[in-house]
Amino acid sequence: MWLLILGWVLFLGAHLSPGVFGMRDRLIGTLGEGRFLGVYIATSVTGMVCIIAAGHQFFHRQNITDDIVAFALPPGLTDAD
Repeated sequence: MWLLILGWVLFLGAHLSPGVFGMRDRLIGTLGEGRFLGVYIATSVTGMVCIIAAGHQFFHRQNITDDIVAFALPPGLTDAD
């Protein structure tokens, strides 16, 4: 559960905090635009990885991984047809 919370804090923090109180402009002034974007992307990706890993742990513990279909081709587009 802590991994899920950490992921959401990182992901939402990266997306919501730059718009608060002119924080984005201050960070760009301090870090430069390239470094700001690097930190922004790294934080967002790390948060997303934590969220996905927490979901994987949850489904693995529930033993329902076989019933989950993340992506399925419509009938007629598979090799079996």
